[in-house]
Amino acid sequence: MVEKAVLSKGDVLEAKDLPLEEVYLKEWNGVIYIKPITLEDRIKWEGSVKPEDPSLSGLTLLIYSACDVNGNLIFTEEDIPKLKKKNATAVVKLLKVARRVSKLREKDIEDEIKNSESIPPG
Repeated sequence: MVEKAVLSKGDVLEAKDLPLEEVYLKEWNGVIYIKPITLEDRIKWEGSVKPEDPSLSGLTLLIYSACDVNGNLIFTEEDIPKLKKKNATAVVKLLKVARRVSKLREKDIEDEIKNSESIPPG
């Protein structure tokens, strides 16, 4: 069994744990970056989910994960009405990536735990 490092508070708080994923959108002839949502944003996102408007769930996730190359968010809640009118293929592609990198499904979390148990410290 491989010995794993014990992390300090500093290790956790200073970890670079929001990797960016570049997504090319041919519909808009360019790229947008997607990053995993933070815990703070996940709490906001979960509080914004409204059964009467399910489109808000995905679009709100997008405003917390779509960013520029430096990790700065590019959309705000005020952009949601305009995003609803954009090319569905492009928006759905971004939403799929955002859900995947943020591991929002229980299966994603279980897979991550299973995979991390077999990875030696690096």
